[in-house]
Amino acid sequence: MQKMTCRRSQYLLYLLLICFTAKSQTNFIPGYIITNEEDTITGLIDYRGAIRNSRNCTFKQDKKSESVTYKPFEIKAYRFNNSKYYISKKIENPDIPGTEIFLEYLVNGISDLFYYRDLSGDHYFISKNDGQLFELSNEMKNTIIEGREYLKNTNDHIGFLKVLYIDCEEIREDIDQTRLNPKSLIKLTKDYHNYMCDDQQCIIYEKKIIASRITFSPFAGYSWSSLEFENDVLYTAADYRQNYSIPMGVAVSLTMPDFSEKLSLQLSTQISKQYYYGYHETKYVTGTSIDYIHIHLIKPDLTGSFKYTFPTGRIRPTFAFGIGHSFIFNSKSKRIQELYWDNTLTTLEHKDLPIPSGMTLFTGSAGIDTELFKNQLFFLNAFFTHEAGKNHNTKSTIKTLGIKLGTYF
Repeated sequence: MQKMTCRRSQYLLYLLLICFTAKSQTNFIPGYIITNEEDTITGLIDYRGAIRNSRNCTFKQDKKSESVTYKPFEIKAYRFNNSKYYISKKIENPDIPGTEIFLEYLVNGISDLFYYRDLSGDHYFISKNDGQLFELSNEMKNTIIEGREYLKNTNDHIGFLKVLYIDCEEIREDIDQTRLNPKSLIKLTKDYHNYMCDDQQCIIYEKKIIASRITFSPFAGYSWSSLEFENDVLYTAADYRQNYSIPMGVAVSLTMPDFSEKLSLQLSTQISKQYYYGYHETKYVTGTSIDYIHIHLIKPDLTGSFKYTFPTGRIRPTFAFGIGHSFIFNSKSKRIQELYWDNTLTTLEHKDLPIPSGMTLFTGSAGIDTELFKNQLFFLNAFFTHEAGKNHNTKSTIKTLGIKLGTYF
């Protein structure tokens, strides 16, 4: 037992050494900030999605520098190279008057267009001449038509744009077709500028950053598993010793900040070696039958999961749930039966173990992501897995509770 514990400790130590030498891939991409003194400083900016980009700008001058997080008006503006441009602005929010925010600068012309996203959705602002910001809206409201209630768009933005652009007859019909989305609003704002201004070029900053990232995460852990059978007299009644194992594997994660800075898709595979020992004694009038069940499993798992990560802070809580499949390999599995009958001992060996060749699994986990060292992101989570499958009429269930430690690169 001590020898086995020593080996497990060596495995965990080996994992830690792997983690300490791996580096994580970050969201920092080239860009620059503009200070309140109008100085431009080039470097790297953390791209984390529309919601967070409107609240914070995390900047560092190079990969080895410490990062600094700026709030709106602590700097004048920031921009990702040849792409998205954010500027400090104060907007009127019904819930929080005078909200300071980084607005994304979509169009710079004689009429300017801005955008930001919060938990309630997308918001578009437009300004002209004096720089005053006006929010465009298109709410859904209840409308009663012939005694029946309907939800209908107000299209308030169309009426407002007609008033704002009343001096440009050429785009009046286009306004009626304008929708509250970047493509439609950018086109209208650009057309207005081109009709009304000959000596100044209209600048369109809006450009999608292909920010989807794929990360690889090797991991190892320690787990406790229980095995149960149903619908079989012998195997259901037997008592099974809990399995302790060291699962090892790798996860591939797809993060799409433009869609959500908190959600990611994860495909993971792991392999573990499990051993279960079962014991069952049956007494008869003339004797006793004792069954010793030895089950050795080599079990690769393939799982797809949704992962939620809190986007800010040095320690970021994570939650995940998913579904997958276990591929079961029976290795050296057997049932030894000892029959004590009429003062005679008979030993029999059986190969009729009801383990299925595969199981459907459901899994959930909770943990943390944390940057223990500069540019090295680690994760630690606790997980639970429920696996079930059938072989003929016998249902097998494996329940696992464990922890995983790994790193991103």
